Amino acid sequence: MPLERHTKGAETMRTIRRTFEALKHEKGSEERRRLNLSWVTSEYLPSLRYGLVEDDGTPTCWTYNTKRECEAKRLEREAQS
Repeated sequence: MPLERHTKGAETMRTIRRTFEALKHEKGSEERRRLNLSWVTSEYLPSLRYGLVEDDGTPTCWTYNTKRECEAKRLEREAQS
Protein backbone atom coordinates (compact mmCIF):
# COMPACT_ATOMS: atom_id res chain seq x y z
CA MET A 1 0.00 0.00 0.00
CA PRO A 2 1.71 3.24 -1.12
CA LEU A 3 1.85 6.01 1.44
CA GLU A 4 3.45 8.82 -0.52
CA ARG A 5 4.80 9.28 -4.01
CA HIS A 6 7.77 11.47 -4.82
CA THR A 7 9.04 12.48 -8.25
CA LYS A 8 12.37 13.97 -9.20
CA GLY A 9 12.94 14.12 -12.93
CA ALA A 10 12.20 10.69 -14.36
CA GLU A 11 12.94 8.99 -11.03
CA THR A 12 9.95 8.24 -8.78
CA MET A 13 10.02 6.45 -5.45
CA ARG A 14 7.24 5.51 -3.06
CA THR A 15 7.33 5.11 0.69
CA ILE A 16 5.54 1.91 1.68
CA ARG A 17 4.76 0.07 4.88
CA ARG A 18 5.94 -3.54 4.91
CA THR A 19 3.23 -6.23 4.83
CA PHE A 20 4.98 -9.20 6.52
CA GLU A 21 2.82 -11.38 4.24
CA ALA A 22 5.11 -14.40 4.79
CA LEU A 23 3.74 -14.81 8.32
CA LYS A 24 0.34 -15.76 6.90
CA HIS A 25 1.73 -18.96 5.39
CA GLU A 26 2.71 -22.25 7.01
CA LYS A 27 6.30 -22.53 8.29
CA GLY A 28 8.50 -24.32 5.79
CA SER A 29 6.09 -23.83 2.90
CA GLU A 30 7.38 -22.85 -0.53
CA GLU A 31 5.20 -19.74 -0.54
CA ARG A 32 6.63 -18.57 2.79
CA ARG A 33 10.18 -19.11 1.50
CA ARG A 34 9.38 -17.16 -1.65
CA LEU A 35 7.83 -14.25 0.28
CA ASN A 36 10.84 -14.09 2.60
CA LEU A 37 13.07 -13.17 -0.36
CA SER A 38 11.67 -9.61 -0.45
CA TRP A 39 11.88 -7.17 2.45
CA VAL A 40 8.37 -5.97 1.58
CA THR A 41 6.76 -9.33 2.43
CA SER A 42 9.44 -10.94 4.62
CA GLU A 43 8.71 -11.95 8.21
CA TYR A 44 12.20 -10.93 9.33
CA LEU A 45 13.33 -7.67 10.95
CA PRO A 46 9.86 -6.55 12.09
CA SER A 47 11.21 -3.32 13.59
CA LEU A 48 11.96 -2.06 10.07
CA ARG A 49 8.41 -1.17 9.07
CA TYR A 50 8.95 1.22 6.13
CA GLY A 51 10.91 1.22 2.92
CA LEU A 52 11.28 2.74 -0.51
CA VAL A 53 10.21 1.17 -3.79
CA GLU A 54 10.67 2.41 -7.34
CA ASP A 55 7.54 3.58 -9.17
CA ASP A 56 7.42 0.27 -11.08
CA GLY A 57 7.20 -1.59 -7.73
CA THR A 58 10.83 -2.72 -7.60
CA PRO A 59 11.97 -2.64 -3.95
CA THR A 60 15.13 -0.71 -3.14
CA CYS A 61 17.51 -2.13 -0.54
CA TRP A 62 16.60 0.52 2.06
CA THR A 63 14.32 -0.13 5.05
CA TYR A 64 13.69 2.03 8.10
CA ASN A 65 12.07 1.96 11.54
CA THR A 66 9.79 4.94 11.04
CA LYS A 67 8.10 6.76 8.18
CA ARG A 68 9.89 9.97 9.20
CA GLU A 69 13.29 8.28 8.99
CA CYS A 70 12.40 6.77 5.61
CA GLU A 71 11.31 10.14 4.22
CA ALA A 72 14.47 11.86 5.53
CA LYS A 73 16.70 9.27 3.83
CA ARG A 74 14.69 9.57 0.59
CA LEU A 75 15.18 13.35 0.58
CA GLU A 76 18.88 12.93 1.36
CA ARG A 77 19.32 10.50 -1.55
CA GLU A 78 17.42 12.79 -3.93
CA ALA A 79 19.65 15.72 -2.95
CA GLN A 80 22.73 13.61 -3.76
CA SER A 81 21.49 12.72 -7.26
